[in-house]
Amino acid sequence: MNDEAEEKQGQVTENSEPTFTDEQQERIDQLIAQKVAKERKRSELKMAEQEKQFNERLESEKKKIAERAKMSAEERAQAEQADREKELQAKSAEYDKKLNELTTKSMLIDEGISRDMLPLVMGRNEDETSRNLELLKAYGQQIKESVTAELLKGKQAPAASTPRAPQIAVKDNPWSEDAWNLTEQQRICTEDPDKARELIAQVGTISRYHVTPVE
Repeated sequence: MNDEAEEKQGQVTENSEPTFTDEQQERIDQLIAQKVAKERKRSELKMAEQEKQFNERLESEKKKIAERAKMSAEERAQAEQADREKELQAKSAEYDKKLNELTTKSMLIDEGISRDMLPLVMGRNEDETSRNLELLKAYGQQIKESVTAELLKGKQAPAASTPRAPQIAVKDNPWSEDAWNLTEQQRICTEDPDKARELIAQVGTISRYHVTPVE
């Protein structure tokens, strides 16, 4: 009987919808309203821009028709020919742009560079793009060398005149089998991490749990 009651209780809990306090529900409603308002505003701006562009094209066509009506047959034919040439040039320019983008992407992929760099690298033609790419690579190399130099500053070998702390004998090394001491390992790791690393390296492979300095 108890098992059956628990099973029913579990089903009710599992299938029930989450509940919120009045304050939580009010905050959720506010967030939803803000999101809806933001999307509505974005949609309205987009529609307004599209309507503006449509009206501009419509006025342009009306003006063109009115001008063409005043032309002779020969003048109208010349104007229509100019329109076709202009349209062809626009399509050709769009094709060249897409081809340029594909070429630039291919060059970036070959060099192992993110395609996000396309706006920075792409030039008016392939030669200009190649020059921009070489400049980007040179700049990247400069940064790499600068960062490497900074990282190596703290890893230079100490001067010959700098005295070194005397090495601890293996028999006194708390990481060695003979002198194994976790408490001492923890103390050295805390007080002198570099010394701890030297002592661990002195022992070599350690097959059981041991304390190591935090990197």
